[in-house]
Amino acid sequence: MTGDDQVDPPAPKTCARCGAAFGCGAQAGAGGCWCEGAALPAEAAAALREAYDDCLCPACLDAVAARGVAGG
Repeated sequence: MTGDDQVDPPAPKTCARCGAAFGCGAQAGAGGCWCEGAALPAEAAAALREAYDDCLCPACLDAVAARGVAGG
């Protein structure tokens, strides 16, 4: 692997919902973030944008997707 092929590690983040630490790959050069593949109803995504200023950890995003709501 050459230097041009390297992918930056995910940026450390803190979940806006529960406070758990997790990695976010959305920054340039990280190859995308795990959350891009999350199945989230449009209304739940809109509620999340209103309720939180930053990202959620995988467990919280899964919980929200399962319930279809941003609360709790």
